[in-house]
Amino acid sequence: MIIELNDLWRIYQIGDQTIEAVRGVSLKVESGEFVSIVGHSGSGKSTLLSMIGGLAKPTRGSVLIDGVDLWSRDDDYRSAVRNKKLGFVFQFASLIPTLTAIDNVVLPHMFNGAGAEPAAYEDAQQLLVRVGLSDKLGAYPNELSGGQQRRVAIARALVNRPVVILADEPTGDLDEQTETEVMDVLLKSAREYRAAFLVVTHNRTIAQSADRTLQLRNGGLA
Repeated sequence: MIIELNDLWRIYQIGDQTIEAVRGVSLKVESGEFVSIVGHSGSGKSTLLSMIGGLAKPTRGSVLIDGVDLWSRDDDYRSAVRNKKLGFVFQFASLIPTLTAIDNVVLPHMFNGAGAEPAAYEDAQQLLVRVGLSDKLGAYPNELSGGQQRRVAIARALVNRPVVILADEPTGDLDEQTETEVMDVLLKSAREYRAAFLVVTHNRTIAQSADRTLQLRNGGLA
C-alpha cells in the first residue's frame, strides 16, 4: 500500500469545547488507485489531507506513506517526503508571484538537490506543454488567468513524479471545460507514475470518476 491510515484522529481544544475534526479514519490506497472523498464543508476533508501530507500532526493514529510512518520520523524526513514523494494540488494555486511559470514548476527540483539544471527545465517545460501552457512558459502569475495558474500549480505538483498525489478541491474555481482538462491531466499522470491519487471534493462528477468514492461525515468515513 502506498497510503495506509490507521485509526487516525485530529482533536482540537477551543476553550471548553472539544472538536473531533477527524475521528478514527482507517484507509488504504494502492499504487495507481484513484480514490475520492466527498463531504460537506467542515466534515474534516482538508484536515485529513493535511495529516496524510505531513502538514498537520494527528492527535493519535498513524500515517504510512510507502510503508513508513510519517509521524514517527522527524521534520526533515517529512519535508523530504513531501518534496520527493508527494504532489500537492491545493484549493488555490499559491504560485510565487516573482517567478515565471516555468520557474514555479522547477522550484521543487531546487529543494530535492537537483537544482536548476537543464534537465529540470526540460521536465518543467514538458509538463507545462501537457497542461496546455506551451505559450506561457515565461509568463508571471499576474499575467495568467485563474485556470492557467491552477494548471501551473498542477505541473509543479507533478514535476518530481510523486508516488502520492493529494488534491484538495482541485477544480473548485474552474469552468466545466477547464475542470475536465485538468482532471484528465491529473488522472493520466497518476496512472503513468503509478501514483496513489487521493482527491477530496464537493464535485460529484469528479467523485464518480474515481475507482472508489468514500463519504466523510462528522470526521469519520461512512
